[in-house]
Amino acid sequence: MKLGAENRTKVIAAAALGLVAVISVGRMFWPSEPAPAATPTATQLSSANGPRPVQRKSGGKSVRHFEPRLDPTLDLDLLRQSEQIKYAGTGRNIFVAGSEPVIPKPIKPGIAEANKPPQPVIQPPPPIPLKFYGFANGTFYVSANGGANFTAAATGLPSNSKFKAVPGIEGDIWLAGAEGGLWRSTNSGASFTRVTSVEEANTIGFGMAAPGQSYMALYSSAQVNGVRGIFRSTDAGATWVRVNDDQHQYGSTDAAITGDPRVFGRVYISTNGRGVIYGEPSGVSNPDFSVSPNPSSLTVNRGASGTSTITIAPAGGFASSVAFSAGGLPSGVTASFNPTSTSGTSSVLTLTASGTATLGAATVTVTGTGGGLTHTTSINLTVNDSGGGTGGVTVTPVINSNGPWFDEQAISLSNPTGVITSLSVTIVVQRTAGVSFNGQYNTVGSQILQSNTSTATTITYQFNLAAGQTLGTGTNRLFAAQMSGSGTVHPTSGDTYTVTYTTGGVSFTQTGHF
Repeated sequence: MKLGAENRTKVIAAAALGLVAVISVGRMFWPSEPAPAATPTATQLSSANGPRPVQRKSGGKSVRHFEPRLDPTLDLDLLRQSEQIKYAGTGRNIFVAGSEPVIPKPIKPGIAEANKPPQPVIQPPPPIPLKFYGFANGTFYVSANGGANFTAAATGLPSNSKFKAVPGIEGDIWLAGAEGGLWRSTNSGASFTRVTSVEEANTIGFGMAAPGQSYMALYSSAQVNGVRGIFRSTDAGATWVRVNDDQHQYGSTDAAITGDPRVFGRVYISTNGRGVIYGEPSGVSNPDFSVSPNPSSLTVNRGASGTSTITIAPAGGFASSVAFSAGGLPSGVTASFNPTSTSGTSSVLTLTASGTATLGAATVTVTGTGGGLTHTTSINLTVNDSGGGTGGVTVTPVINSNGPWFDEQAISLSNPTGVITSLSVTIVVQRTAGVSFNGQYNTVGSQILQSNTSTATTITYQFNLAAGQTLGTGTNRLFAAQMSGSGTVHPTSGDTYTVTYTTGGVSFTQTGHF
């Protein structure tokens, strides 16, 4: 079969179109991997970042012009840095980024100031008073403007004086007036009071306060009680303790003295030609005191009271006043001290129980405070019922013997619940025919004082608890009276007894016949 030229051309065109269709379909099902393109380096990019010449036709003519190959805003320095970044992430994020910046939300004008919390008002510091002191010819001067002007204050002071102000206490000034003694002002020198415990004082200085004290320790080269030496006071000049002895003298010590502000008892003394001497305590006995009660146990009945003497024992030159208070009192019990505060050696505590006071035992704490020190002691208190008017004490007459030749009559006393603080037992025997005194005894002991008297009609036997003694709880204590007879039995019904005692702060009396 022969094809014409025209038909041959159509066949070639159809075959070409079919080949293109087959290739297109093949690329859809078998895509080819293109060769990876080389990544240009920053250097290459830098060199290629300039304009590239391009030939274009314009108006039938070939015109050469330049067009940029890269974005002209590209920062090549950052690009170079990015080449050095290494993989450091996990998952899909291969870079570790810093914390995201906090972008504040826009706030309408005026809202930010309205929502601000109120700011504290900062007060300016108080002005520092530029107070200065001076002394000349017996007159003390004060400046309140940093020394620009001075005003005369106290006058008539010893002319040869040295003074110092206590650190941290405005207006507290000590003045050593040599033979004129030691003086103190607490009102910035407006007036001075002489310290009577010091006869002469050449210097004055301050150091760390003693343990338990708040006021600084005082030091002075002084004369106290007729003795010259270096002295220390831990109670603001009330009492003084010599800190040197006759074997430690340093010539003239009237120039300067000071205590160590960090170490209690350490003192520095200037001398005449021997430099600066310092001393430290060796077994120093600081001023102190203790308190103790007598008696330490009290039994008080409802509606009554009891007393205990609180003794103050000073030590180390303690001479301050001691104020007392009581705690731990049962309901319905009140405490009072006479005196409440004293510089003496004792105070009497009275515990009073109301008619509805809580019954039973309690511990009353007595607190003494003085000289910056506080000490306590305790009293064992028992509150009893009224005991039917006997204070819980039982008195029983006993006849141990009643014969023609010998008689013995006694009082048996029992106080099982309360201490007896005073006691008097009197037995009066009628002196019938042939009856005479034979003897007497008690089963208590030496706390009981015995005596007897005889008249034509009676024999009196007396038993008294010695002053300051107490009779602790006990039973069946005997107080016996003995008589001799002449062959006739003595009738005991006319013999009497009287027992007077104090327990729980209340006095009772029981009487009767044998």
